[in-house]
Amino acid sequence: MHRSMHRSVRSRLDGGIPVVVQQRRKNSSCHSIGRRLGAMGASCMQHQYSLSIKDQRRGMFSRKNSNGNVSTCAGDESIDLATSGIDFMHGHLQWNSRTRYCGELGESDVDTEVTVCGWVDRHRNLGGLLFLDIRDHTGVVQVVVDDDASDHVTHVGDRLRNEWVVSISGGVRRRKDPNATMKTGQIEMTAKDIQVLNVVTKSLPFTMSESDESVVIGEELRLRNRVLDLRRPIVAEKLRLRHEITKSVRRFLEDEHNFIEVETPILTKSTPEGARDYLVPSRIHHGEWYALPQSPQLFKQMLMIAGYDRYYQIAKCFRDEDLRADRQPEFTQIDMEMAFMSQEDIIALVEDMMKKMFKDVAGVTLPDGKFNRMTYDEAMDKYGSDKPDLRYGMSFTDITEIVRDSTFKVFSGSNMVKGIKVSSGDRISNSRLKNKGDVFQKAQEAGAPGLIPLRVTEDGDLQGAKAVMEGLTDLHRKTILDMMNAQQGDLIILVAGDPAVVNRSLDRVRGYLAEALEEIPQNEHNLCWITDWPLLEWNEDEERYETLHHPFTAPHPDDLESGLPLDKCRAVAYDLVYNGVEIGGGSLRIYRTDVQTMLFDAIGIQEEEAQEKFGHLIESLNIGAPPHGGIAFGLDRLAMLLSGSQSIRDVIAFPKTTQAQCLLTKAPSDKLHYSTDNNDNEGQPVTSEKSSAEKSKTAASTSSRNKPSASRSKPGTKKSRMTKSLQSAQERLAELVSPGKSTLLLHEETSFHLLGKAEDAPKVVAGASARAQEISPKRIHPHRLFYPGAKYSPEELNPYKAKEVLMRSDLTVQRGTIPRDVVRDQADFRNTDFLKYFLKDSGKLVPRRKTKLPAKLHRELMREIKLSRSLALMNPLDKTTVSKVR
Repeated sequence: MHRSMHRSVRSRLDGGIPVVVQQRRKNSSCHSIGRRLGAMGASCMQHQYSLSIKDQRRGMFSRKNSNGNVSTCAGDESIDLATSGIDFMHGHLQWNSRTRYCGELGESDVDTEVTVCGWVDRHRNLGGLLFLDIRDHTGVVQVVVDDDASDHVTHVGDRLRNEWVVSISGGVRRRKDPNATMKTGQIEMTAKDIQVLNVVTKSLPFTMSESDESVVIGEELRLRNRVLDLRRPIVAEKLRLRHEITKSVRRFLEDEHNFIEVETPILTKSTPEGARDYLVPSRIHHGEWYALPQSPQLFKQMLMIAGYDRYYQIAKCFRDEDLRADRQPEFTQIDMEMAFMSQEDIIALVEDMMKKMFKDVAGVTLPDGKFNRMTYDEAMDKYGSDKPDLRYGMSFTDITEIVRDSTFKVFSGSNMVKGIKVSSGDRISNSRLKNKGDVFQKAQEAGAPGLIPLRVTEDGDLQGAKAVMEGLTDLHRKTILDMMNAQQGDLIILVAGDPAVVNRSLDRVRGYLAEALEEIPQNEHNLCWITDWPLLEWNEDEERYETLHHPFTAPHPDDLESGLPLDKCRAVAYDLVYNGVEIGGGSLRIYRTDVQTMLFDAIGIQEEEAQEKFGHLIESLNIGAPPHGGIAFGLDRLAMLLSGSQSIRDVIAFPKTTQAQCLLTKAPSDKLHYSTDNNDNEGQPVTSEKSSAEKSKTAASTSSRNKPSASRSKPGTKKSRMTKSLQSAQERLAELVSPGKSTLLLHEETSFHLLGKAEDAPKVVAGASARAQEISPKRIHPHRLFYPGAKYSPEELNPYKAKEVLMRSDLTVQRGTIPRDVVRDQADFRNTDFLKYFLKDSGKLVPRRKTKLPAKLHRELMREIKLSRSLALMNPLDKTTVSKVR
């Protein structure tokens, strides 16, 4: 055996499981490996092998020779990582029962016999005395292997390694030296039997021990190894806290207020709710698709109309929007809807629910009485935000009218001038307030041209830049000091400009300074309601009004009775803010058809469009809808805040990254699992990767291509119809490609939508059965294009410019732009007849030297045409299989 460069030695355990030990010979001092693994360890004729976690990471293993000396062999001579412990396992699967959980053992269990199961958290050999920390989901308990333990227990315990799965039986005794930092620090177990249930067969990327939680692990590494990450106690604790939130909410709503939980559909119809939809193409209804719900809004309103009175649901929602620390493409919300309840009734119920939840989950007793409350206008005026953090001061002061007649043009020429007061302003140096200073840059990031700092001197006057002070009279300075209640040593920071910029920039500066000056109380819990929101807001890009919440929010009855137009009305809407973060929002709903129609008209939705998008709700309103309202809370965001996490990814079991990817499962993927035949294997998932049967079928079809065309495609077959459609598309290609028009290539049987005017729409090259549908552009930007299978909507594609677009079926379109591999630089596509270079009667490319195309693009198109025999592209779920460009 030692003469071979690479050989496998197969041995069989007592239970009959074969074990393979591999050895690579390269300048090795190890001459042989035993042909059989003994019952008490991986023993060899000359050596005994054991592994440590450190050795595993270094790709090494240790060797004990007959003299008792230990040496380490390098990774060139490798051994299966499980070899040192797999022989301790039974030859068949075991489901051991435990009598107690590790973290629940206490002094009441002293002098009793127990069995615990879990993972090895730590392994410490102090020479004759072996300590094991065993961990399960409840905590950690220390297990001691004494000198008088049996040879089997000593031998197995000595070879245990971190994260091995074990079952240990033994007695419980008091510790001689209690450990106050451990939940079970008063007791310990003495091992009488140890069974290895499973071993670790690969190097671990990080440790799971509680003792190593201070080590910072990169998020990408954690998400790529999310299963191991979830095993870490600090992560498991956050998921348990999330569970406690839902548990508390369920008990409150069901047991105390008679709510019922109703599940609403996941596969539903696309409705405009402020974000892009995730689409699921339908196999049965070809060219049509479902949309994943952005919220259960319409369904819960229809449940109220159906008479269910009080509904709630822990609902999954999906929104295709830009991600950040507190946003995910799929998220969970606590959804509630109630009939015959006023705004005050709903707010009172929610306050009671939040008080119970904070007490149950975080052990926090919120103050008695009602939560803080302010109107939307008040919040924007004082804090420049609709979700103000009220744990600290520095509210805004509006001095616009005071300095209106100032000779300082920045003040007198601005629509708004506001400021904040910072006590003990000497903590902030002047350099931080000037250009390139950190405070100055925060204001600039929010759109402000700059900051105007003023300091209060010892004599109680203002001090600032010369131009500013020359533009302020004594009356100006005195009034500013009085309005802002500024004292000696305070700093006043002013911003001038448009109201939106002033509010946004001061809000950014206020939050930044509060954190930098450590003025945010860490253990304070401040909840505040924001009410009386505007009903409508003006969309500058689309030049129309749109609802600030959603088009089913009721306008304030007082405003309607006073005759105000809808664009001046308030909404009966309410948001709950916790420490500067919006955790929930709701409103009273429109329950009459006439009011709903009036609101649709105000936002530019005509009757026909309303019926198409919301017909099922409008019909429900006509059959006796009760007054109703509701609210929804972000469960992920609540769990993040109550657990002290920085990102909602920390409180979601299997989250997506900021690029909307799952690093664990590698989703999204270009591998599809669907049936290509409507009749065969109906309902059976078929992988897009070729099976052996498909390979045989492909080989047969390949050989059949050498036969005459008459024998290959019989009249009336699916293949012949496909060929005719493709040929028809090729023949019309030259006619359809013309200057001044965009070109979209699609495969046959593909349904697509052209948004905008028909005469300005891009030209279409498609199979005979492809169809286009014009959609009203009133609510959608007229230059956007959608097509089935796209994960994002291509935006800002201007049909008035001469651009040719080649959309591949495996395309992932990014938000706001078309990727460079789809629309090349203008230098590549200046010739509007460029597609003619790609196609001949035979459907082949001409040589690249004649096309003057980039080599990479030429290769991709050549591969596409060779495999599919056309330039047409397929819908990912089309029945006809056309290979995709990789």
